[in-house]
Amino acid sequence: MKEELVIEQLSIFETLNSFDESRAKWKRDAGGKEYCEVLAYVPEQAIKTGKRSKIEDYQYELWEFHCHAIWIFAKCSWEEAVVLLNEHRVNEKPIGMKFYKGNMALFLATQIEKYL
Repeated sequence: MKEELVIEQLSIFETLNSFDESRAKWKRDAGGKEYCEVLAYVPEQAIKTGKRSKIEDYQYELWEFHCHAIWIFAKCSWEEAVVLLNEHRVNEKPIGMKFYKGNMALFLATQIEKYL
């Protein structure tokens, strides 16, 4: 079976509000790792799937990284973070997230409401 990658057209809103490292307010944790906190939208493509293809792997990785960002920001249980992610993704509401600088690749297209 041949896999096809789907390229989505970005709106001006999505392009203008994508995560911008230069606008982030970088801080350091106790271990010296740089992070920033944001109020952001969970990407629609961030879906936990059980399938194994390049598209589903990307969607799962996107889901996992955003769930982790919510979990460490909210200081809640993993299960609570999963519920928060799903609720905010479905309702298209922004939520607080904590991004570490070393993991930026999957957050670059994340739509930011506010840099905290």
